[in-house]
Amino acid sequence: MVTRRDWRVLCSRGAALVFIGRHPGCTASEIARGLFVTERTVWNVLADLRRAGMVDFSVSAGSNRYTVNEDARFPDPLLAGITVGQVISGMRNVAGAAVAAE
Repeated sequence: MVTRRDWRVLCSRGAALVFIGRHPGCTASEIARGLFVTERTVWNVLADLRRAGMVDFSVSAGSNRYTVNEDARFPDPLLAGITVGQVISGMRNVAGAAVAAE
């Protein structure tokens, strides 16, 4: 049987970016639980995403809360010209269609 941890289409950075896009204002621990990874892994991923300008954070009640920078562009040449917002919007639409079909 395949479990949620066994197989992923997206790398850790991509999965975190989609999670944050679907859960704006989430914390690192919420991301870790949602992706079935450790908080240490999430902190490393968030550092990469912040350096790339793809996520922003604010401090609320002593916790960092993350949101996507929808205007950021992907550093991957395959995705040149596509913004993070366009990808997140597409993922929201796909997720919404899947829920509606259930």
